[in-house]
Amino acid sequence: MKKVFLIPIIIGSVLLVIVGAVFAISIKNNKSVERVTNNYELTENFSNFDIDLQTADFEIKLATDGNKKVVCQETNKDFHEVNVVDGTLSIKYKDLRKWHEKLFVFDYHRNKVTVYLPADTFENFKFHASTGDVIISHDYTFNSFDVLLSTGDIKTEANVTGATKIETTTGQIYLTGMNADSVDIKASTGSINLKDVVVTEDINIVVTTGAIKLDNVMAKNYTSTSSTGDVTLKNSIFENEIKIATTTGDVTFDRSDAAAVEVNTTTGDVSGVFLTSKIFYAQSTTGRINVPPSTTGGLCKVNTT
Repeated sequence: MKKVFLIPIIIGSVLLVIVGAVFAISIKNNKSVERVTNNYELTENFSNFDIDLQTADFEIKLATDGNKKVVCQETNKDFHEVNVVDGTLSIKYKDLRKWHEKLFVFDYHRNKVTVYLPADTFENFKFHASTGDVIISHDYTFNSFDVLLSTGDIKTEANVTGATKIETTTGQIYLTGMNADSVDIKASTGSINLKDVVVTEDINIVVTTGAIKLDNVMAKNYTSTSSTGDVTLKNSIFENEIKIATTTGDVTFDRSDAAAVEVNTTTGDVSGVFLTSKIFYAQSTTGRINVPPSTTGGLCKVNTT
């Protein structure tokens, strides 16, 4: 009988030792995390951005004093290297912590990188990060804009004259004030908003879960594919074609138009107002169809289950 009672005692003692060890490591590692603010003055000229962060918010703000600098809020062992190399502002994440120093660290302050610049025009903006928001004010113009982000919101008011490419996993995307050659957006979860955007060529959007809203947008063609979420086009005009495919979600046209329109949905209403007459071809398995009779204009094809 003694052996039977001895086993729970041994297991309890081992668990107690493990919990104590975890607690001790946690205290030690959390005390070793010293948050600091590092300032980097930018004395060299540059026209390109190459930003590679791990977990940090990133922002480009107007330098009211005219001085260019990078301000990093980070830790003493978990920080960023800032350099200007061959006309490119390079900001790279560095982690000097040993593996055991990363265990049981409960630091809920996310690192932040802020770039202060006078209003200016730049060439290429390239950004990569796992977690963090991206915010850029309207004071800047880029020739190309390329963002790859896992988790975080993207809000940019900057003008982009060339190609705009954005790929995210989770987060909201908000673009405004662009005059770009093309816009390509891929997202898994999160709403996508474009406002006051003019595109010379095409806009292509692919999203799994999230609403798509375009307001005062112009382009040659618009294509979007989504699984769950409403699609709304307001005051938006496309030269050739609008092509929308969605599984679950309403599609609404609010004073928007194109030479040809095609909408394919599984579950969701399709409604709205066009600016020019259309020849309607509407088909629904279950649902009410109400379209105006017309014999002239571009083709508007709607298929819904």
